[in-house]
Amino acid sequence: MRSLGGLLTVAQRAVSAEFHRRMAVAGYGDIKPSATNLFEHVGTSGSTVAIMAQRAGVSPQAMVQIVDILERRGYVERVPDPADRRAKLVRKTPKGKAMGTAAAVILADIEADFEHALGSNHFQALRTMLELVTARMAARSIAAE
Repeated sequence: MRSLGGLLTVAQRAVSAEFHRRMAVAGYGDIKPSATNLFEHVGTSGSTVAIMAQRAGVSPQAMVQIVDILERRGYVERVPDPADRRAKLVRKTPKGKAMGTAAAVILADIEADFEHALGSNHFQALRTMLELVTARMAARSIAAE
């Protein structure tokens, strides 16, 4: 029998693969899994690389590399931070916002597929259980620091 962690890993990989397959069909095949997560951490008015890295749980150097790639591809731009002349904000371009909209629709469709396959009650129970597991693990992680 697989461990809970193993099951969660397999499920996450399967959802990620399906998400990226559908993103490619939608015209966003140049977005890699590591870069997709960046969009969750860009605030509506933009965010600094340091803040984005902290939110994502990655090093600032890793976040700079992701931002560089997405900037070259036209999904984000760096602009001066009005609150700090030395800093730059990363914000989504119109292309990045369109990609975000497509991603939200695709994720909703994937969840709808799961809900259809499992039934509404089982799907909601799964969601609730996963939220409990992640909250518990996050609380343990914070307590360990």
